[in-house]
Amino acid sequence: MQIQFCEFPDDVYYDMQNDVWLRPLSDNVVVIGITALLSNLAGRFKEIHFKQGLFSDVKSGQLLATAESSKYFGAIRSPLACKILDLNFEVEQNPRLANDSLYSKGWIAKVKLDIDQLDSNFPRGNEAEERLKQRISELKIRCFKKLPDEELIAVGSECAATLVNLGDLLKSKSVGTVVHILSDDPFADVEMAKWAELTKNELVETRDEGNLHHLIVEKRAGQDVGSRQK
Repeated sequence: MQIQFCEFPDDVYYDMQNDVWLRPLSDNVVVIGITALLSNLAGRFKEIHFKQGLFSDVKSGQLLATAESSKYFGAIRSPLACKILDLNFEVEQNPRLANDSLYSKGWIAKVKLDIDQLDSNFPRGNEAEERLKQRISELKIRCFKKLPDEELIAVGSECAATLVNLGDLLKSKSVGTVVHILSDDPFADVEMAKWAELTKNELVETRDEGNLHHLIVEKRAGQDVGSRQK
């Protein structure tokens, strides 16, 4: 299920208060992870640290882990009372997983709890659609096809200057870096497409909101360009 460009699988329950999901496995075992809401609100995670140990008994609302990005520091909380069976220590070593693979490899914890509590406490799949829409609106969240690593605000700048700034930014970044450019140049999407073709980088997505243009680009090559192609 996709809501305003944010992905929400149909096979999980959603805890709106804590922005986490729960996926039943078997024998009262449930996987817990964070939703696209928290991932996009926080941006690229730099650190995730567990605050509970294996086989700990955890109360409803108790801290499982903390998550930190360049613009966010917050808690990942347990939706229900449970016992921790496993923790995904890989996300401590590679916090990007919690952004890029949040419904699979980026899971946070596996816990033991009464699965019957899920239906009585949380909506699942399409049942959660309206509440997820409300949550997106409340948090003013904007999801893209790829989560940006960097932001480049180019409102009031001509596209030629924006391309120079983008080239300078990407020089020090590794292949795979994703940049969100916000521009009000009416030719931004056309010029960015030319730039991507010339430099062998990728224009992942373009989206208009009124007179503003959102452009998502990914560095796919070692070279870049800082001027408008004539």
